[in-house]
Amino acid sequence: MTSYLCIQVQRPADRGTVEQQPGGFEIAVLINLGCGCPVGRGGKWEPDAFRVMARAFGPGGVFQAETELRPAGFVSELKGVMPPLMPGEYELEVEALDPQTGLAGRKWTRFRVVPPPEGSRKA
Repeated sequence: MTSYLCIQVQRPADRGTVEQQPGGFEIAVLINLGCGCPVGRGGKWEPDAFRVMARAFGPGGVFQAETELRPAGFVSELKGVMPPLMPGEYELEVEALDPQTGLAGRKWTRFRVVPPPEGSRKA
């Protein structure tokens, strides 16, 4: 039997760029068991039972914001919206836990928030 959850961050891309938006931006991940089995509704590994959080940390590891990720319709996919962040460099931590089995996983990635392009701001 597997002993961990494998997390793959889809958005934001590792070392990718996110455009600053007033409503925040999407976080999307895929979660599978360490053996490669997917998680999905109606199956043995029910994603609604998982607790999945995404946290953004700024320079010096200072906590900035967090959001809960929920099943998004596709097998193994979970999504959430990170609150707006100021332009700059960030680290994203995604942590998943199945409280019934104790299976857990953690993934770190880096990304950059940039201002929206000139002309796209409303006066």
